[in-house]
Amino acid sequence: MDGSTTTTLPKELFTLQSMLTLGGASTATWLVCNVLQHVANFNPRWLGLALAEVFALYGTYTHTHVPSDFFVAIINGFLIYSSAVGIAQMTGVSPPPASGMGGPTNVAAPRSRTFRSAWW
Repeated sequence: MDGSTTTTLPKELFTLQSMLTLGGASTATWLVCNVLQHVANFNPRWLGLALAEVFALYGTYTHTHVPSDFFVAIINGFLIYSSAVGIAQMTGVSPPPASGMGGPTNVAAPRSRTFRSAWW
């Protein structure tokens, strides 16, 4: 190699085009849900699905106005959400296991959720 090829680094982390891909939309969904969970202790189960559907429907709206494509966009929203849940499970911190063997179980007070708390 003569070293004449150079690699151009991106100037931004997210772009609109990157967020309309499966990886970008899944990462953005995971990121927004975790930030809201950490900062405002707000992350209902429906939030990630709603964000995923918004990304999928917006991406479809910017590229086409064919009604059947919006049906596919809804299915893609489920795929984005499933991918974001997978990211959360791979990087999340699981709660401690429940006491087994019939021993006494103490119900602890709800813990504050952290940035990487599990979504379930």
